[in-house]
Amino acid sequence: MTAITQPNEYRRLRALRELNLTDADRCACCDALVALADMPMVMIALLERDEQKFFAEQGMDPKGSARSDAICNIVLESGEAQVVADTHCDLRTVGNIFVTERPFVRFYAGYPIRSQDRHVIGTFCLLDRRARKLSENDERDFRRFGAIAEEMVIAFAREIAFKRNEADLVAKTQQLVRAKSAMAQVGRIAKIGTWECNTKTHEVTWSDEIYRIHEVDVIEHTSLGSAVHYYAEYDRARVNALVHGAIVEGKPFDFTADLITAKGNVRHVRSTGERDYTSTGDERIFGIIQDLTDVVEAERRSRALH
Repeated sequence: MTAITQPNEYRRLRALRELNLTDADRCACCDALVALADMPMVMIALLERDEQKFFAEQGMDPKGSARSDAICNIVLESGEAQVVADTHCDLRTVGNIFVTERPFVRFYAGYPIRSQDRHVIGTFCLLDRRARKLSENDERDFRRFGAIAEEMVIAFAREIAFKRNEADLVAKTQQLVRAKSAMAQVGRIAKIGTWECNTKTHEVTWSDEIYRIHEVDVIEHTSLGSAVHYYAEYDRARVNALVHGAIVEGKPFDFTADLITAKGNVRHVRSTGERDYTSTGDERIFGIIQDLTDVVEAERRSRALH
C-alpha cells in the first residue's frame, strides 16, 4: 500500500514509534472516556504510516483501517481540529469509503492528539450517521474531550516508558496525576465513576464519583455484597448474576438498573465491567457506573409533552 506523505512525516512517525503505543494493551481511562461521549461512533485513532489503528473505540470496527481511507487525514493535513457537519457536502470527505460504505459517516469531528514535541500522532473523533451542526456548547465539550484524550494518551505512554525505565518515575507520576485529574473532571461532568473488584477477596474500590452517586461518605473499600445490595430489589438478582458471571467466567457486562442510595433516592444507572489484571498480576473486575437519572427524567418529560 502506498504511504501518505506529509511535511515532516518522518519526524511524526518517529514521535509515534517512540511512544510505544501501537502494540500496547488497552488503556482503561481512554476506554472510559470514549464511553462517555454522546455520539454513535467515537474513537481515539493512531495514524501510522499505512494504517489507522484504533487505540479506543465505540461503535467502530476495532481492527482499524488503511491509513489512506482515514477521514482523520484532514486533521493531520491541517494540524487543527476539524468539524464536518455533512460529509456529503465537503469535497474532502464526499468520496471517502467510510462515507460511501459502512458505517456511512455523515458527521465528523476530529481533534488532533499531539506528542510532547507537538507532532500530530492521532485524533479523538466523534462520528454520526446523520448530518448535524454542533452548538457552541457542544463544540466546547468536543474540544475539552479532545484535550483530555491527548492527556490520557500521553500519560499512558509515560506509564509504558516507566515500566521500561525506572528513571522516568517522576515524569510518569506527574502525567498520571494530570490524567486522573482530567478523568475526575469528566466524571463530575458526566456523573460517571470507575470501580474495581478483587476477584479473590471480593473487595471493591470506588472512585469519588461513585460515592457521590450512592450518597455515602468516602471510605477506602467496600464489599461486593454491600455494593450489589444498593441495587433495587427487583434488579438485584440480575445484577448479582452478571457480576458473578464476570468473576467466574470472565464474561463482560453492560446493563442499566435502578439503584437506591444511602439516603433512599432512586438513581437510574448504567454499569459496565470486564475482567482485567492489575500491574502486579492480580485478577480484578474493572468497570464504570454512570448516573443516567437526569437523562431518563428528561426523556420522560419530553414524552409527556408529546
